[in-house]
Amino acid sequence: MQILEKLENQLDEKNIIKFSVDGEVYEKYCTFNAPADQENIKQFEKKHHVLPDDLKEFLCLHNGARIFEDIVFGNKVGGGLHVFSLEEIESELSNDFFDQVDGTAIAALFEGCYLILNKENPNLYLFEDGLEYRLLDVDFETFLQKYIDSEGDAFWE
Repeated sequence: MQILEKLENQLDEKNIIKFSVDGEVYEKYCTFNAPADQENIKQFEKKHHVLPDDLKEFLCLHNGARIFEDIVFGNKVGGGLHVFSLEEIESELSNDFFDQVDGTAIAALFEGCYLILNKENPNLYLFEDGLEYRLLDVDFETFLQKYIDSEGDAFWE
């Protein structure tokens, strides 16, 4: 995925990227897991459901990631986007919060939000604050592109 390569090239040796907003500099931390095994992806799909190609491509590059985690006084404090590993996606399947949209959580976003993959449709839902679903009408790769281009802001609002 070109957008990931671009992001990784902007990180310093400590996996930190700096943004300047209104003259103030913010630091965000990014980490990327090792690739998932393609055989594990096939086993997941056989056991549960087929994953969209863009998500499989991501998992084959990085079996999970944290993108734009907040840093306060040099400490990582959460926030940002946590793209789940294949194992975390499987663990989230036991969570019945997402049954309303026949979905699977593939990422946590900010605090209390989830990106939900509908099993029949490549478009993502956002589950906000445990209250409501919002169809984002984008696939995973487009979401990732827009999220990174917006420097971690809620581009969908």
